[in-house]
Amino acid sequence: MISIKGKDGKFSFRVAGIVIYNNKILLQRAIKTGAWVLPGGRGEINETSEKTLIREIREELGADINIKRLVWIIENFNAYGAEGLHEIGFYYLGQLSSNCKLLDIQGDFEGNENSIKLIFRWFEIDEIDKLEIYPLFLRDNLIKIPQNIQHIVNNDSLKTITS
Repeated sequence: MISIKGKDGKFSFRVAGIVIYNNKILLQRAIKTGAWVLPGGRGEINETSEKTLIREIREELGADINIKRLVWIIENFNAYGAEGLHEIGFYYLGQLSSNCKLLDIQGDFEGNENSIKLIFRWFEIDEIDKLEIYPLFLRDNLIKIPQNIQHIVNNDSLKTITS
């Protein structure tokens, strides 16, 4: 996984999927935290960002994702409120197959992650602004996904966003 520690902090490369079904969006969180994020994970060396997302969804959910398009490239400083954590993220709009059993699950369900316990849940799109969700940029922007790729600079500790 692409994650580098330096004297001033840590850098990582993350790829995430925006999966919407019946006006609900799929989010995940580690059991030890209360914050929600889009499903995905860190890229590997010599792996495209699309292949990263396909691999992560398959590993964590046992499902296949059809990637539609890239939505955001986010430079996220102090990611998840952690000072010194710098993350570059590629955020793709994707779709699970129509016969995927995950589409109809109500409430929390567990994912398959070796190192930490992941919890997934479908949320109504209009609930997003009430959640603790990272990057903070997503709280206001998941309800209006742009048609064109956007480059976003987000600082979670300062709550500043520029594009």
